[in-house]
Amino acid sequence: MGEEEVGAAVPKEQRQGWGQFLKSIATFSGDLSSLTAPSFILSPVSLVEFPAYWGEHPDTLAAIAKGKDEVERMTLVLKWFIGTLKGQFTARNISTGSEKKPLNPILGELFLGKWGDKNGRGETTLTAEQVSHHPPVTAYAIENATAGVTLEGHCAQKTSFSGRTISVKQVGHAVLRLKLPGSSNEELYLITLPNLLIEGLWYGSPYVELTGNSYIQSTTGLLTTLSYTGKGYFSGKAHSFKATIGAGGNTLYTVEGEWAGVCKYKGKSPSGGSNEVFWDASTEREEVSVEPVEKQGAMESRNVWKTVANGIRTQDYDTASKDKARIENEQRQKRKDEAAAGTPHQLEHFVHVDEDQEYAQLAAMFKGQPAHEDAYRKKPRRRLEFGDPTEGHRPLRASRECNTGHPAPEARLDLLFPHPRFIDTATARPLLIATTLTRTHAHTHLRHLKAGMTSLIAIVDLKGKSLIQRSYRDDVSPSAVEKFLPLLLDLEEEAGGSAVSPCFSSEGVNYMFIRHNNLYLLALSRRNSNAAEVLIFLHKLASVLEEYFKELEEESIRDNFVIIYELLDEMMDFGYPQTTESKILQEYITQESHKLEVQVRPPMAVTNAVSWRSEGIRYRKNEVFLDVVESVNLLVSANGNVVRSEILGAIKMKCYLSGMPELRLGLNDKVMFENTGRAARGKAIEMEDVKFHQCVRLSRFENDRTISFIPPDGEFELMSYRLSTQVKPLIWAEAIVERHEGSRIEFMVKVKAQFKRRSTANNVEIHIPVPDDADTPKFRAAIGSVVYAPEKSAMVWKIKQLGGGKEFLMRAHFGLPSVKSEDTLDRRTPISIKFEIPYFTVSGIQVRYLKIVEKSGYQALPWVRYITQHGEYDLRTQSEKPSARLAPFSA
Repeated sequence: MGEEEVGAAVPKEQRQGWGQFLKSIATFSGDLSSLTAPSFILSPVSLVEFPAYWGEHPDTLAAIAKGKDEVERMTLVLKWFIGTLKGQFTARNISTGSEKKPLNPILGELFLGKWGDKNGRGETTLTAEQVSHHPPVTAYAIENATAGVTLEGHCAQKTSFSGRTISVKQVGHAVLRLKLPGSSNEELYLITLPNLLIEGLWYGSPYVELTGNSYIQSTTGLLTTLSYTGKGYFSGKAHSFKATIGAGGNTLYTVEGEWAGVCKYKGKSPSGGSNEVFWDASTEREEVSVEPVEKQGAMESRNVWKTVANGIRTQDYDTASKDKARIENEQRQKRKDEAAAGTPHQLEHFVHVDEDQEYAQLAAMFKGQPAHEDAYRKKPRRRLEFGDPTEGHRPLRASRECNTGHPAPEARLDLLFPHPRFIDTATARPLLIATTLTRTHAHTHLRHLKAGMTSLIAIVDLKGKSLIQRSYRDDVSPSAVEKFLPLLLDLEEEAGGSAVSPCFSSEGVNYMFIRHNNLYLLALSRRNSNAAEVLIFLHKLASVLEEYFKELEEESIRDNFVIIYELLDEMMDFGYPQTTESKILQEYITQESHKLEVQVRPPMAVTNAVSWRSEGIRYRKNEVFLDVVESVNLLVSANGNVVRSEILGAIKMKCYLSGMPELRLGLNDKVMFENTGRAARGKAIEMEDVKFHQCVRLSRFENDRTISFIPPDGEFELMSYRLSTQVKPLIWAEAIVERHEGSRIEFMVKVKAQFKRRSTANNVEIHIPVPDDADTPKFRAAIGSVVYAPEKSAMVWKIKQLGGGKEFLMRAHFGLPSVKSEDTLDRRTPISIKFEIPYFTVSGIQVRYLKIVEKSGYQALPWVRYITQHGEYDLRTQSEKPSARLAPFSA
């Protein structure tokens, strides 16, 4: 073919550019979606608008759930799906003469629309969002609540050039969810996407042809297989396909024809006829209704691209190119700024699911590939904050409420602390803090916060004497510190032994304190301070001082007051908390003296958004060690009933990672599965009182329960949690005691491991109380060793390893030299047990995944270890049975 034939369908003034574009495609290696196309071959429509084609036959979509049985519903799903193909792949050829390349959406770009309620079908809404830019991924949700129909899906494209054809592999899938009328049951339909071939490039008149197979798999077991063929050089018809509906290898119905034209049943139809028309693509399509551009938000597609689209339509390609370049450059800079600040883009309408369980289960039914895919689920609608009268204003952050269920509108600690925590001032119990702010309230809340900071920090001893203090505002007299202890003693006397609130006021001064060992850490203010934030700061101050001095005692304060003053100056400025991460502070506030000529420069982390990690960290081997440690608190009554039980868990990490990595941790969290509508593979747990390290992005956790964070370097506790659940005793112990009149006492102790046989408890210690005046001990144990601990009035049975399901006995004999009234064993301390069970968690918590992403792309090794250990583990199972004679004891 001659060179003059290239771009025959392209206007003459653009043919040279078209030829150069073809050459760039032919020589380009990699995914063509990242290749910038000239404006004259662009469509004025963004790719984020394409999901609207799924809903252009809203009547057909709404009718699916009304099918009388699963076969009819599958037939209606196929009819609706075939009806979407013409709009998606050939409608633009009709309007523009050839296929145009759609605009690449920017990250976060939105397309919102609807199809109104007609003839009682209900309103159908569309939400589409560009959830990824590299690679480009569009997520969408189409909902008709009246009809009980919901479609959720996402689509990405991988393109390559071969000969004179562009091959497009569509990555992603859609799930159609039906709520059947008069039933609580749901039917799901997994819809996979066909691949595309873009032909006609050489002539400058590209068009789309579908190729390969796609599938529709229902939870009822029915499967529809669609095979696509196009027009060959010598035979065949364009846009042809064949679809078979069946189950278990048996075909119920076959449909053949053109997806852009007319298709018919091949052979028998549901009505009993033959060769009946199944779908006619000339059926009128109903365009989606959207707001006028001038009323659209800044990220809505037609508002984003209005100048570019207008330039393309009016063939003002110079203006279109300039504005397109402006938008792309702004987005590149925005991504750089987000990366530098450690605040990646947050999705507005969707939640990313790393592994779609619905896809995996349905794909397995027809051995679909890939076997696993990720997905995007639409978030539930957010409520407006604080009864905002201007409903057009959207919250800057998702609403988060503390455990009381009441919003905390003034608790904007995230402006001062990265990811703050809330403390109940009555119990000093850490809670997740509520952080909410709307645009119309931003200045009000900032003004309130500025009026409520700390005036003075002091550390006092148990006698009320000030050891060190630092004034930040000069509106509170240092003499107010001397009044603290008398006021506290008065409150304790009034409380009559009950706990005293860590916050109180006197003579216009607000006192907030915590006790640490033999010290009080005290904060004073004359303003309406945020008590939660101040108490958090005091806890952080105590933690930092312990990191520096190992023990925080009166002596360590006196010996290191110079460093403490330096720390107080760095950790708080004019009453506002600043850097509170000890690892960062230790980089430039050291316990060593510095020469005058050496200038100690603060690390970048002090002014960085990621204040807990320094830049430039490098390791030869990148590793992460993750320990899931659970402590069991248990109290069993004398009759064997569990009186109290709870699980206290913590996830601890040791990170040895280079650079500034982003980590994502997934757990078998019941709330996450419920929010995303997924079914858990195994046991799911519901955690309470979750507390995070400040590195965790709370907004991400509240939105989709994903634990996303940039970790500190070294060892730290990522999170802790509590489960109030009935726990079966893992290790059971009981003692039978026989007293011999004032001369001796004998014990028979039985221990049994009540966990699975494949597990082993290590370093088991069973503490059995004995009379205070017991002496001359003698022991005989079937396993381990027994020692007498007179200072504890107990004997300690030590077992190095106790296998699951094992049971052992121990006998003990003590002399009783003194004569005294017999103590009833009910008044004695209970049997306490210490143990550690590796590779086991009593709650069933599991780490589903730990993903590590760093811009340099290095590979890291994550290691996970599970440990269950004792907490306050007490058994009141010691009983005295004088009537039951024990067998004679022999050592």
